[in-house]
Amino acid sequence: MPPSGPPKAIPRALVRSFATVAADRAHGAGSLALRTARALRANLPNLWTGNVDARPRQAKAIAEELSRLQPAMGAFREWSRVWAEAARKVKARDLPRWSDRWVQTTLRRLHAEPRRILSHVRPGALAGKRVLTLSRSEAVERTLLSLSDGHRPSEVMVLWSEPGGEGWGLARSLARRGLPVRLLPDRAAASAVRECDLLLIGADAVYGDGSVVHKVGTRRIASLAATRRCPVVVVTGTSKWVGRRPAPRHLPPLFDLTPARCVSEYWTDRGRRKGRGVSLRS
Repeated sequence: MPPSGPPKAIPRALVRSFATVAADRAHGAGSLALRTARALRANLPNLWTGNVDARPRQAKAIAEELSRLQPAMGAFREWSRVWAEAARKVKARDLPRWSDRWVQTTLRRLHAEPRRILSHVRPGALAGKRVLTLSRSEAVERTLLSLSDGHRPSEVMVLWSEPGGEGWGLARSLARRGLPVRLLPDRAAASAVRECDLLLIGADAVYGDGSVVHKVGTRRIASLAATRRCPVVVVTGTSKWVGRRPAPRHLPPLFDLTPARCVSEYWTDRGRRKGRGVSLRS
């Protein structure tokens, strides 16, 4: 849900930007995080124009709004925690300088993440494999499109991924670049798991225990893959990694939580991390 109302401590232009991000159901976590960080950068000059003593309250208001934008997405949960901590610990006179450093560092990290993820991709792990995926993760799409001919999968099976049907857009994008793609209805998930050599998924958040928030339906498919001893690989930037996970019931209805025991590897901008699932073989 969009923020309930514009807090007086936040510039109206920033409130409008936040509301747009909160209502967005078409773009992934990476794009929405980047848009939010840019909106914060653009509005910082207008954020700290009032009474110096009011600055902690303004930082707290930012933290509260960030927590409501996209509750399933790890970047927003982590940013909310950071801004709330700054409201408590950073001196009021130093908050403008702190926020400027924070937003510049955050933007540099978000811009660099896609390239750094690709630098750690294990191309041999996908070569000649039948890869199954769902939804339209930006990280998964970039990974598959980055592969040279000799490292490409023999086939990419993409589930339609209702509600929303994002799989159709991914399948079209891959096919346009010459990858062998098969678009499947969601009801074919179980048979697709039996056919595939590897399940490749993105993430909206990864919690400290390794559990993964992603499009609803991911948990069932990952559990089927793990039962069949089919490797499950999560491709995601560490900007989406957060600490303690919430109870599953706190997730929005379009997301679910895949337990860490299902995941074989995480491919991140800071390297590959081994999961608890079946070992991945190149």
